[in-house]
Amino acid sequence: MVKKIISFALVMAMMLSLVACTGGKTAKEQAETPSQGSSTEGTAEKQYKKNIVIGVDTEAVSLDTHSDADTASLIADNLCYDTLIFRDMETGEYSGGLAESWEFLDDVTLKLNLRKGVIFGDGNEMTSDDIEFSIRRQQELLRSADEVSGIKEIEKPDAYTVIFHLEAPDVVLINSLSRDVCSIQSKHCMDTGTWQHISTGPFAMTSWSSGDEVVFTRRPEYWQGCPKTESITLRYIPEASSRIIALENGEIDICQKVAANDVSKITDHKELKVYEAPSAGVEYVVLNCARAPFNDVKVRQAISCATNREALVQGVLKGEGVVCNTMIGPGVTYHSDNLEAYQYNYDVEKAKALLAEAGYANGFKFTMLVKGSQQKLTAEILQDQYKEIGVELDIQFAENTAFFDALNRGDFDAGMITLSNSSMEPANQCDKLYGPNVGSAGNRGRWQNDEYDKLYVDSSSETDFAKRGEMFERMQQIVVTENPFILMMCANLYTGSVAELEGFSQPPTNTIKYRTIYIPLN
Repeated sequence: MVKKIISFALVMAMMLSLVACTGGKTAKEQAETPSQGSSTEGTAEKQYKKNIVIGVDTEAVSLDTHSDADTASLIADNLCYDTLIFRDMETGEYSGGLAESWEFLDDVTLKLNLRKGVIFGDGNEMTSDDIEFSIRRQQELLRSADEVSGIKEIEKPDAYTVIFHLEAPDVVLINSLSRDVCSIQSKHCMDTGTWQHISTGPFAMTSWSSGDEVVFTRRPEYWQGCPKTESITLRYIPEASSRIIALENGEIDICQKVAANDVSKITDHKELKVYEAPSAGVEYVVLNCARAPFNDVKVRQAISCATNREALVQGVLKGEGVVCNTMIGPGVTYHSDNLEAYQYNYDVEKAKALLAEAGYANGFKFTMLVKGSQQKLTAEILQDQYKEIGVELDIQFAENTAFFDALNRGDFDAGMITLSNSSMEPANQCDKLYGPNVGSAGNRGRWQNDEYDKLYVDSSSETDFAKRGEMFERMQQIVVTENPFILMMCANLYTGSVAELEGFSQPPTNTIKYRTIYIPLN
């Protein structure tokens, strides 16, 4: 299996090189003619804009859904892949995906009835062999292993039935199976190296121009029906102001991650509109706890005390957000507002005292990696705040791929990230601090705490939800005391679009799903 994983990476790299060099039409050229819909109104067939262009702030790293950890890649993955179970981000309700139905036969046995007639890009039908292959592959990759590690045996009574035998009761398994990281891939395509046909989703990636855009083209054979939009383009525009201008000028149809101070530019424009939702994602700085000076808890506590979070909410978010001192975001189950006794809140004198106790009375210098204009602004405010305690912060801007490569390798002092939660399951924010999940699996700061690790593991099998809540409460207490993260704030999320856009809603996360969007022309 290790050889197969390596070959998949090589195939993908070759694939991206190939599509980047194809002289295909640009997104603008593709959008010039309308897309024909299957529905009619009177005698006129409904028409939709052929290509929808989305301005995104960061470029996807890859399209391997089992190993992707960054938001940009997960957004792209969702266009191509399906999961066994779907979850409605607004209601939290689960529904059938590639599994038409499911039931627990007992506490440790889950039976799934697969949907018939689901076709991969190569024309082969999805069967229980593909489910077994995908789960076993997920178990061998750091990013996805924790989601399905409890599945011990996989039974396949027939081509359309799968039974998972678990090592122990797993209260989050249904949620895990609804996450993009647990999407289903084609065993046949992996075996034959035809990576471009590996998914069952509504779109397939057909062009990738590195540093510019990725184009996805609809699959008419999609099991939920042919998408109304013929193609979707994710165009890389890192500067927030440039994305707004592109939206105003009609160069893009959707503007992702609209900054709070830019919302009025869209609402004042009669041909545009804004979608808004409070975020479950937490803006934070990950500290490298495996090397000095952040391997000293007193230094980490001092940096926390030097961080004026309310000033960040006002200066960066223009008041359109809230201070957040825990890794579990607002609105997520078991988020705690009772951590005051454990927190190291803004207190400059206390910060100086802690540095002196740690042997850094004269301060020190460290580098913080950032990506995107909002992170740069946040880091500049922190830079001024840390000067008050004699700490010099050097800000280093990095492209998305280089940024995560450095963090995954541990070659950094500090890095600014959004601790997103596309599933709204608290374990999916707490896993970024679980000891064994070092590197790309999430624990990029290399922090280790035995009590935390045990609580995290035990919480996945605790069926008494009151006791499970107590476990997450204690995990939050440990984190705000030890400060492996400098937890800062949660922003309101905004997306701008043309007024005619339909099929879109703003989730409480930046991992946006664009698979159902369309723009009617008549």
